[in-house]
Amino acid sequence: MHGTNQKEFQEMFQRGRDPLEKDWESFHWFSSDVMDVEEIAAMKRDMSPDIFAQEAEAAWIKKAGVAYRQFSRPLHVKDCQFDPREPLLMSLDFNRNHHNWGMYQFGPLQNGHEGYRAFDEIYMQNGTVEAMLLKLDEKIAQYEVNGEIWFFGDHSGDSQNAFATDSGWSQVKAHLNDRRPRVVYRYLPQGAISDRVDAVNAQLRNAYEEVRTEVNPKCVNLIRDFEEVSMDLLYSNRKTAELSHASDNFGYLIVQHSGTRQQDELAEKLKAHY
Repeated sequence: MHGTNQKEFQEMFQRGRDPLEKDWESFHWFSSDVMDVEEIAAMKRDMSPDIFAQEAEAAWIKKAGVAYRQFSRPLHVKDCQFDPREPLLMSLDFNRNHHNWGMYQFGPLQNGHEGYRAFDEIYMQNGTVEAMLLKLDEKIAQYEVNGEIWFFGDHSGDSQNAFATDSGWSQVKAHLNDRRPRVVYRYLPQGAISDRVDAVNAQLRNAYEEVRTEVNPKCVNLIRDFEEVSMDLLYSNRKTAELSHASDNFGYLIVQHSGTRQQDELAEKLKAHY
């Protein structure tokens, strides 16, 4: 119903189920009973179990508490490693007090699915972009990265809390472009926090119960975020806190890289067609 939030809609629905409300009646059915099978399958691939239940099975989902509800150490913490045959995906979160840059790849996982491997991270408290770039140089040498490097991440940030993000990207480009010709920048403006969190949860475990993310134990900040970051913290925008920067950069990656892959797939289809 246009202009009605979930709480108000739920109250009206419950009113229709109250036998004392003679002028109200509520009905519900599963979308999975009336929607196209392929559309339902796509929803299950792209949604976490609880969000699919909300969108397709008339369930009421409360999003309070821990943000990344689908994370589980036994399911997600794996000894995943860098594969030199695949591009390095970097996702950057700039912050005045806590810089966190995640190192990822997209490809086959140990469970047979395709997804993201978080194999390392660069974290620095009270550091600078220049210092982070020197750490990145060390990591690139350590992993002997010779292929493409794709950059995603924080596009703008809050002027009071974030560390001059646009200036940060300028420093990244100035540092890398002359020495590394195979660099691609795909960072985009941020969407809604809730959409980003939903996308991460779906990538962690979708409604088919498919786990499509692996996290190396050395990514201690990302693991801690997955276990401790709350929705209240994300909405409060307390960016001076230690938590949320690792999971933020992972969320930027999921949303931005997914959009890039969809564009590339569409381009390939159009190319084949014409």
